[in-house]
Amino acid sequence: MSPLSLSIAHPHRPWRDRDAARQDFLKSPLFQTFDQTVLDMYVDTALYDDVDTFAGPVVRLKMPLIQEANVFIHAPGSAELLVRLWRGELPDSVALRWIVPAENRNNINFEHTDGLYADL
Repeated sequence: MSPLSLSIAHPHRPWRDRDAARQDFLKSPLFQTFDQTVLDMYVDTALYDDVDTFAGPVVRLKMPLIQEANVFIHAPGSAELLVRLWRGELPDSVALRWIVPAENRNNINFEHTDGLYADL
């Protein structure tokens, strides 16, 4: 499992309330980089109220942990990222992963989410 996926793993599931979940999220390096408004939106929309047989009322994440990790790991890049990188405006807090072609390959084709192709 990659460090990014490990950084979002929440060991204290379920949580007694949204505030406890927020405090747990803030222990993660990933969530520490979130703008406060974005974190509030995540807490408001990513959790649902439930009743645990032993703990009583709790809140849980709407999506399974493996799916949540997959969303963060495989989130598509954007043109804004490339423009800001080119302009030297990309904050140091933004981690970049580079894809390098294997030996004996001249280029790699990527299908972008909007159907455009880019050759590297």
